[in-house]
Amino acid sequence: MYFKMQGMERQYQGLLRQYLDYFPCVALLGPRQCGKTTLLRTLGGPWKIFDLERGSDFQVISRDPDLFLRLNPAQVAHR
Repeated sequence: MYFKMQGMERQYQGLLRQYLDYFPCVALLGPRQCGKTTLLRTLGGPWKIFDLERGSDFQVISRDPDLFLRLNPAQVAHR
């Protein structure tokens, strides 16, 4: 089963990169513990990941979402 998951990760990694190249916003949804954050971390580079389950990240984003997006116009991932 471990090898199957690695193959799935590679497949979805390519699809995620294609979507990010084409769309200005991409939502990555799934049940808990299915590998969403792990997949996001494969992006590397200048991406910043904000965890909406972490109180401090949630407060920063929910206080003024428009300001947050203006201050972080690119390479931001919300989980």
